[in-house]
Amino acid sequence: MADLWLAEQGLHRFGLVLPATQVRFDLRGVTRARNLVLDQLSLAEALLHAGEIDAAGQAALTAVEKSDAIVSGRIDARITAENRRLHPHARDSADVAEFVAHQSVPPSPTRQHPA
Repeated sequence: MADLWLAEQGLHRFGLVLPATQVRFDLRGVTRARNLVLDQLSLAEALLHAGEIDAAGQAALTAVEKSDAIVSGRIDARITAENRRLHPHARDSADVAEFVAHQSVPPSPTRQHPA
């Protein structure tokens, strides 16, 4: 029951914040862009906990699209974790299936971290 309450609170918070941030996403610095991607991943997680599988897949896909130019171990770890959570639902949602398929592609050279 607590998870459902947390998911609803997260949806409420992100429902108020995300539309404005998506419009201004490209106008912010790298740190803010990274935080917005992390917020988008949190939204995907909250949606999944609320049982909104399609919306969770869309949020995760948006996060991946926005993160392509950002090199961040934290983002990579969160995307990997979200992939593990969403993977069992890949047959239930085209967006989730696309997100999971995208994660099986090796990272581009811009996403590799220096040794």
